[in-house]
Amino acid sequence: MKNILLIGGSYGIGLAIAKELQFENNVYIASRSNENLADVKATHITFDATKDAIDTSQLPAVIDGLVYCPGSINLRPFKGLKPEAFETDLQINFISLVKVIQS
Repeated sequence: MKNILLIGGSYGIGLAIAKELQFENNVYIASRSNENLADVKATHITFDATKDAIDTSQLPAVIDGLVYCPGSINLRPFKGLKPEAFETDLQINFISLVKVIQS
């Protein structure tokens, strides 16, 4: 069995991935909530990608796969977007991913 870490695996696409992976892998889900995980065979780690450093003490020594599901996008005309909106999207979509990988 492989050890798969899902960042943001308690809703949407991440939850669907967790449900698919749970039978042939050891799944670790790092997310803000675990309310949708009752029927998923996984270890949950409380984690907010925009605020927290992941607690690696709860992870196995080897991670065979990583899926990063948090993301945001501001769908509006470019002219109307403020720099703060870009910074927020950059933080969750890229900077937080880099921090998880470095951990």
